[in-house]
This record gives sequence, C-alpha cells and structure tokens, in this order.
Amino acid sequence: MGDTTSERALRPEALALLRAGGQAYYRDADLGMVRRIGGGALAVITLMAVALLPVSPPTAYASAPVGWAAAAIVVAACAGATVLLLSGSRLVSIEATVALAIGALLAASGSARASRSGRAGTGR
Repeated sequence: MGDTTSERALRPEALALLRAGGQAYYRDADLGMVRRIGGGALAVITLMAVALLPVSPPTAYASAPVGWAAAAIVVAACAGATVLLLSGSRLVSIEATVALAIGALLAASGSARASRSGRAGTGR
C-alpha cells in the first residue's frame, strides 16, 4: 500500500469540518457534480419505482384512488427533482433529494411487502 501519513494528517481536519458543518464542510466539494450524481441516482430510483408499480400496485393500505394518487405524487416529485438536479439547478437541496429517494423506496417496498402478504389490490 501507499504512504498513509498524509491520510492520517488529513483525518483531524476532516473530522473538524464535519463537526463545524455549514459552508466549511462543503468548501472543497464540487456541488455541480454532486447535483448531477444525485440526479442520476434519483432517476434510477424513480425508474425502479415506476417499474414496480404495475407489479405491486399501491392499493394495499389505501383505496385505489388514494393509493394511485399518492404514487403519482411521489413519482412526479421525484421526476421533477431529477430534472432540476440534472440541469444543475440549486432549487433542490441535498436533504430534499434524500427525502424524495427514501419516499420512493418506502412506497415501492411497502406495496411490495403488502403484495407478498396477499393484501395487494384488496383496497384495504
């Protein structure tokens, strides 16, 4: 392996930046690249959720109109955020991106879990 002396020297500085938070934490980050990577990741998650909807409809814990409306809102929000992130817009924060991704994953996993238990499509 290489010399780890420089890595050890940077560790206290990195930890101090983490503790400080705010702008100091992001001073060396290429936020444009972070937005594009986040947009790509959110696009993959959104496409996965869209692909899973016909297989596992969002009607396990709500009526069909409510379940499909909720799914449409989550997918539309994720798609909109994806477009904004990939275009380099600063309108979508890192926190919002994480929340949307978690929401899409929870929606997909919740309907998949319900379909395995036999409750999907029952309208309950």
